[in-house]
Amino acid sequence: MTENLQGTGVKKEKMVYIGPNIQGLLSGTVFDYMPEMENYKEYEGIEKLFVPLGSLKEETLKLREKSNYLHFIYENIAETKKKKGSVD
Repeated sequence: MTENLQGTGVKKEKMVYIGPNIQGLLSGTVFDYMPEMENYKEYEGIEKLFVPLGSLKEETLKLREKSNYLHFIYENIAETKKKKGSVD
């Protein structure tokens, strides 16, 4: 799950996107890096839906709780997508 950045001693953990499918970004996609958010700036808070692979289970459970901020962000992104007329 983690890998050492060569010679730095810093560990980099893979990230998983847990938000709704949007153009160019599918839920469950694993990244070795944080993607450029410039392409998704109309989706407020989307960066919070990229979670460390090691925390996927806990973060997914939070996403299902209607009182959790992740759920709120997910719903806002889904609503923005709907307004844009975007389809999966």
